[in-house]
Amino acid sequence: MTKIQLFSALFIFFSLSLFSQNQFTVQAGVGSYSTPGTMTNSEVSDQGTVFLYESGNVPDFISGPSVVLGYQYHLTKRFGVGAQVSFMSANGTMDKEAFFSHSSNNAPSSTVSLAYKRSLYGVQTNALAWLNLMPKNAADLQLGAGIAHVYRSQNYRSFYTLDFDNQMQGHFFNETYTDESKNAIGLAFAAQISIPLTSHWQITGGGSANFYRNEDLFATLSAGVGYIW
Repeated sequence: MTKIQLFSALFIFFSLSLFSQNQFTVQAGVGSYSTPGTMTNSEVSDQGTVFLYESGNVPDFISGPSVVLGYQYHLTKRFGVGAQVSFMSANGTMDKEAFFSHSSNNAPSSTVSLAYKRSLYGVQTNALAWLNLMPKNAADLQLGAGIAHVYRSQNYRSFYTLDFDNQMQGHFFNETYTDESKNAIGLAFAAQISIPLTSHWQITGGGSANFYRNEDLFATLSAGVGYIW
């Protein structure tokens, strides 16, 4: 082996040692999930006589605590590949601003809130390619894109009857809550910043937005710590 070949081999070895770093991150924050493809049905009646039947979707976001685990392999200071797993659990009140008003010649009009309880649990896995926008800095600012899979389970109100009595007081009947579980494939987009504390430990923060074929949308915003080696 010539001196030039030896120098080249040593340069490549030390370059890979410098650039090919492993990073593991643990972050906590908030997640928001929307299921616009979920349908709900309702009917409104006056003393038992149905006069309105409606069908629509459930586009509202439901938010709750989220935990994000990430691993990344730095191919160079600019490029990397990795994976993320996000967990989210949420309980909330939907349609807080939704009301139904009904009037009659025999009684004053009445307004009823259509709010209801909803819960959702989701597990999301992302496979990402990363681009570091600041390869010459100690801190990293990265953008990522890739493919994603999600499993989510939710409980929501899928049907109800709202009946107004002879005093124009609204009462809910036949309320049906549905447990629904689905898997979906989609596209993942992410951003992450890593600020070094020591030679191995970092402060990290990031966000992601995933769009799925079944119209679901899962977004996270989180911060935590990272370890590189």
